[in-house]
Amino acid sequence: MILHEHFAGQLVSFPKKLLADRYVHEEIYREYDGTNAVSLSKKYGFTVSWVQKIVKAKKVEITEMMSCEINFGCQDVASQDNQYPVQRK
Repeated sequence: MILHEHFAGQLVSFPKKLLADRYVHEEIYREYDGTNAVSLSKKYGFTVSWVQKIVKAKKVEITEMMSCEINFGCQDVASQDNQYPVQRK
């Protein structure tokens, strides 16, 4: 009702993706159980192969972070912005 009162008679569009890509990627990885790539792709509007790339990239990130912790002294791997694939439009 509030939207109707404020925007009555106007054309209003809402972005399809309101959340940051990094947050969505984290959620996909958290929800992924090895068998639900199809349902996650539908839920988040990605292709199945894209969901699999996101999961794979997160696994690589975690492996690198664990390796750094074991070796005591790597640069902050988690702060790098290039570990997730970027979807091209």
